[in-house]
Amino acid sequence: MKFLTTTILIVFIATFAFSQQKVKTKAQTTVYPTTIKTPIGFSISAPLRDAPVVIDEGDTDEEFYMNKHRDREINPNIFPPDFKNMPPDPGEQTVMGTVQSGRGLRGLEQNFAGQNSGSYPPDCNGTVGASYYFQVVNTTYQIFNKADGSSAAGPSNLNTIFDPALPGAGCNNGDPIVLWDEQADRWLFAEFSLCTSNDYMLIAVSTTNDPTGTWYSWSFDVDDTPDYMKFGIWQDGYYMATNTGGGDDVYVFERDVMIAGGASPTMIGFDNPNRPVTFDGFHCLLPLDNDGDWAPSGTPGQFITIADGGQGNPADELWIETFARQ
Repeated sequence: MKFLTTTILIVFIATFAFSQQKVKTKAQTTVYPTTIKTPIGFSISAPLRDAPVVIDEGDTDEEFYMNKHRDREINPNIFPPDFKNMPPDPGEQTVMGTVQSGRGLRGLEQNFAGQNSGSYPPDCNGTVGASYYFQVVNTTYQIFNKADGSSAAGPSNLNTIFDPALPGAGCNNGDPIVLWDEQADRWLFAEFSLCTSNDYMLIAVSTTNDPTGTWYSWSFDVDDTPDYMKFGIWQDGYYMATNTGGGDDVYVFERDVMIAGGASPTMIGFDNPNRPVTFDGFHCLLPLDNDGDWAPSGTPGQFITIADGGQGNPADELWIETFARQ
């Protein structure tokens, strides 16, 4: 069984010298799974290169719908009033640095126009693989050839990655994430679905290393409003965290089964009580993403976040949350 442990590193930094930094570790707390289940639907998509192209990419009300779905108002004052009148930050960099000659730095190799979005925020996200750049913007995606910037697929609606019969795939709600699983040479994509009585996490993995081809896809029934999800690729799973006020907000999905196209990968969810305080309640842990060679075998997946002493936490803290097996 997997369980989640939290180690809180409290960092005290004196204002006069970095050498005065002190670090101490609080006692660990352990959280056990609250949910262990498999997806409620599985499908294999049509090739993305054949998906209908969207002409107008900027027309979406996803963020407003999401807040209506939560039955709460958008907070117009995310920061307290005194933040607006703070003096200039003496540490702010206002002038770009220069590159010293002979350092062997490579210049810009490609620069091409991506998608546009009239939505706010546009929820831009993207990842680069061996031959392609995959960009998602709010509720659409487009895949570009890395060599010359030409379009290889799209722009198309995000939910064209999923079979319409998959639970939740009739929505195109957005908050997309796309990652390249370098070790498997596959692509990972996810978006949430909020338009029915249940909320879903729609996850897809490309069937080959070509993202313009077909994709395995699953629908997972998750706790309400899995907002602002973030993913990390680890050797033993795909790790996810969400901005969920109550209920499960940390998950791990069975990576090996998903890469193989299995219909029933396991999802493990945690109702994590270790959440820093924020002014507006908005917070999401960040899962580590293992790029390059794998970490040594048995190294647990981890999440990292910060607790800001200026937002009601006892101190400025670095929180490390670790998965382990029992």
